[in-house]
Amino acid sequence: MRPARVRFAVGSERFGGAVSEETTPRDYVTPANASARWKPLRDALFELGRSPSRDIDAALHHLLTTSAQALGVFRASFWRIADDRRSIRCECQCTASGLVETPGIELTAVSAPRYFAALDASLTLAAEDALSDARTADLVSGYLQPAGIGALLDVAVRQGGQIIGVVCHEHIGGARAWASEERLFVTAIAAMVGRQFEQHHLMQLEAERQRALCIDGLTGLANRTALVQTLTGVVGSNTTPSMALVVIDIDRFHRVNHAFGGDVGDRLLCAVADRLKGLFAPEALARLAGDQFVVLLSARDVDGAIARIRREIEGNHLIPERALGISVSIGVVPSLTPYQGPDAALRDAMIAVDVASRGRRGGLYSVDGDHHTAAEQRLRLEMRLRAAIVANEFEFHLQPIMGSHRSRLVGAEALLRWRHPERGVLPPAEFLDVLEESELIATVHDRLLPALLNRLARWRQLPACAGFVLHVNLASVQLRSARNVDRLLALIAAAGLPPAAINIEITENTLLDPGSEIIAQLHCLARAGVPLSMDDFGTGFASISHLAELPLACMKIDRSFVARMGTDARATNLVRVLIDMATELGLSVVAEGVETQSELSLLRALGCGMAQGYLLGWPLPLAEFEQRWIRGADA
Repeated sequence: MRPARVRFAVGSERFGGAVSEETTPRDYVTPANASARWKPLRDALFELGRSPSRDIDAALHHLLTTSAQALGVFRASFWRIADDRRSIRCECQCTASGLVETPGIELTAVSAPRYFAALDASLTLAAEDALSDARTADLVSGYLQPAGIGALLDVAVRQGGQIIGVVCHEHIGGARAWASEERLFVTAIAAMVGRQFEQHHLMQLEAERQRALCIDGLTGLANRTALVQTLTGVVGSNTTPSMALVVIDIDRFHRVNHAFGGDVGDRLLCAVADRLKGLFAPEALARLAGDQFVVLLSARDVDGAIARIRREIEGNHLIPERALGISVSIGVVPSLTPYQGPDAALRDAMIAVDVASRGRRGGLYSVDGDHHTAAEQRLRLEMRLRAAIVANEFEFHLQPIMGSHRSRLVGAEALLRWRHPERGVLPPAEFLDVLEESELIATVHDRLLPALLNRLARWRQLPACAGFVLHVNLASVQLRSARNVDRLLALIAAAGLPPAAINIEITENTLLDPGSEIIAQLHCLARAGVPLSMDDFGTGFASISHLAELPLACMKIDRSFVARMGTDARATNLVRVLIDMATELGLSVVAEGVETQSELSLLRALGCGMAQGYLLGWPLPLAEFEQRWIRGADA
């Protein structure tokens, strides 16, 4: 069967096109009429077939050297077809003596059109008298004569069905006949060269795949997979000094995405990665999922590293046009020596950064001997809270708010309680932090508020309770979402209540939650007619300016100030200042934690309009509150 032809035309886009599987023989058997010349060639092929795997350069050198020796020619070379398919360039040249050269000689279709046309016509070019052969006439003066080449035996090399180059065998001296066995031999050599390139290509693809599995595509840092591999060789080792793990979490990163879009979020991640690359060696860095980065470093350098990280990353300089005001929370595993595997070390690092990010921005937490117990207890509590929601174990207790001058009921604060089936009624200190951190608080309110608001609507129909106002606490996690605010307004409307019947209480620390969403939702509530109260004023980190900037209607003075009024003149003066300031700003005032008659009397004298505390009434379940206060007020 005649070999299939390949278009190798001058200037043609088909130069080096695909060829069929029939082009290169797969089985090299001795022809029936073979001469003794075939045996050394066959032995050379067998030897090459048994050769161990090598890198592409070594394999190519071995193939070409062996081929030159077996054929008895001066040298063999591999010429690569250019991407534009208009030239070939010598990449490797090996003599029979083993000398390897890379001359970089280039032949173009313009300078040697008849040679290229001959390769186009047949996969094998056997020029027995190269100096007089018309197919190689264009090569005589510029290449053949200077090198003393008298005969050529060239064969095309393919990879993946495409012609990628030519294996060239050059005989020095006069003309030389090329036997059919020799032509078959060089065809086999070309096939082996092609397979070497194919294997090299597959190895490159696999290396790229493995690299992709270990590299974060956005930042170019190592990913979690690579980090685990690195930690495997570090944890438990007795290196001096020991190694530490630092996890960096961008505070409130999700809000950057929500406010400015994913593109800005990606830019921020890349900017953080670039800053970290400027501080640490690339092999010491990794990006975990989302907005968390890891640094593996010497344990004795942790404090200095944290200072450098904050200096480089925190502030509003990473994306200047956005002025994002970035801060980071940092969790630390101070030593990897005690660990037996990377998973445990990473688990503790994630616990540390989780704890660090729960409080104020820019938190720092280093794991200690008790962190496992605390983390497990928190997880168990969260799971128990989820079950409690399903079992309807949460309920509101109401504590009355009284007008301080006439001791008249003006409203009540809804306080969340957990009616535990084994431990009885539990106060918020037992569960509220986890309920808010896990964002389950919104689910609890969604379940409890409809019934409470419907009951409030009935109470307000009574003449004595027409102006009754229910105070409800909202956590920052509830105020980050417009959906929660819209849901609350819808529940108020569904109960037939005016918005002013509900007073939303927020703490000072809620205002420290970065971003504009919370402030925007507070303004949304105020525009809808819902009054807002600043709860526990004086105990948090809000500034006095918040009283003027926010649409507040009420200030609640914290119980810690009220309790010291009778014995601490400074506390009394401070309460007086707060009441006067609130009055000047047009805010009503509620004093919390009133437990004695003397406290109530002093508050009246200072001009405080409302009071709340055990002296005036304990928090009660709804039915008991209704019996004690609503029916009594209407009697």
